[in-house]
Amino acid sequence: MRRALAAALLALPTAAHAGLGDRTAGVYLDAAGGLGAAFEMPVGVGAEVGVGGWTGKVDDAFSIGRTWSFGVRAHTDFAFEPDKLDTRTAVTLEFHRTIYLLVVALKFGAQAGPVLRLPDEVSNGRCDKVVDCDGLRPALGGTALIDASLVYRFHRAWGLQLKGEVGVDVGATGYPVAPVGGVLLGLMFEAPVKHKVAAVVPFTDPVDEHWSEPEVPPQGEPTTPGEPDAPATPALPDGPATPDAPATPDGPVTPDAPAPPAAPTFPGEPG
Repeated sequence: MRRALAAALLALPTAAHAGLGDRTAGVYLDAAGGLGAAFEMPVGVGAEVGVGGWTGKVDDAFSIGRTWSFGVRAHTDFAFEPDKLDTRTAVTLEFHRTIYLLVVALKFGAQAGPVLRLPDEVSNGRCDKVVDCDGLRPALGGTALIDASLVYRFHRAWGLQLKGEVGVDVGATGYPVAPVGGVLLGLMFEAPVKHKVAAVVPFTDPVDEHWSEPEVPPQGEPTTPGEPDAPATPALPDGPATPDAPATPDGPVTPDAPAPPAAPTFPGEPG
């Protein structure tokens, strides 16, 4: 059992890369509600909505792939007490890493941004001046959270998301850091943004497209199925060989003319 579980876990990264095409991009939208808790506030209900874009490699059915997403999220917690309602509202920037495995998706991410806490007396206008409400005042600070989600995809673009988050508020209470957290259940929508590109069809001349040179069958092959082959043209016999003309005999050799006799030389004369 342990070996099978280990093999399945090792196969997850390989499966997430199988059958992937080019990198694509899209948009997402989700909304959820559930329980929220914050320091100095009783456990209450929370609601949030997020919107943004994503990019990565994923197949057309969103069954295998990995993506990065970036967006903005608004979250509000309502803490109920007898005759009292405290609220906590945060607007954060977020990023997530999502791994798609068939009908299940795993999301991990973080978010951060400003947070505003309103005690019941301030939010309902029960104080003429904030300083008269026993020190109660709107508290503006910052918040940072990490979260993890399990998504069941019952449709190509829609999924049911269970999310858990935990983090801290800074400067929004009487303490430097105050823990916050929540568990939410909601719907998630994701879709790719596709741009249709018209196919480029090369121009062809209709005359050239339907006209071609007639094929001339080679000699000796039937021109029509079922017809016998045409008889081959017999070769003409070679004629009698023409004898070569007799060689012309050379004429008599003409002897060279005799050289004239040298003139006599007398003594005392120059040569």
